[in-house]
Amino acid sequence: MGETSTDLQAKAYEFMLTHRSAALATVSKTGEPHVATVYFAPRKDLSLYFSTKAGGRKYDNMIANPTISMVITHDVDGELASLQLTGKAKRIEDIKDEQRTLFELWRLRYQPGMWPPPPMKMYERGLAPEIAVIKVTPTEMMLANFETTNHRRYRPFFEIVISKRKPRPKRAQRKTSS
Repeated sequence: MGETSTDLQAKAYEFMLTHRSAALATVSKTGEPHVATVYFAPRKDLSLYFSTKAGGRKYDNMIANPTISMVITHDVDGELASLQLTGKAKRIEDIKDEQRTLFELWRLRYQPGMWPPPPMKMYERGLAPEIAVIKVTPTEMMLANFETTNHRRYRPFFEIVISKRKPRPKRAQRKTSS
């Protein structure tokens, strides 16, 4: 019996908890793509949060076009896996919610040796006049695992965690000649 939607969501949440950074892809209002690393904090509902410099490139792109993509990659000792998502990014506007989330994000993601975190260092040095907290609500999410076989070939599998797309029609099986 396969995993339930709840099992897959728990698996995705655990994957997010065990990783701190992701590649965030945004698109400007003129259609120019941009990718940047962000440090994030997940929530059980699979939303995630990160902080960024207000007025920076990724921030401006998300304001112009809130649809984003992210990839969290695991590549340790030959284990290859990723969590890929598409979602909507939105700035947290309520100052109390923003401060609470920012504290949680920094507490979860930055080790004592990394304190203060990079966004706070930018703020303290006057390089970021304002820090924005962004909430990402996933609309699609997929876990990918790339196991290797004895012949060193990849045996990928993909698990759809969240999907807003209509299922693709099944392709007809190709006939093989004997």
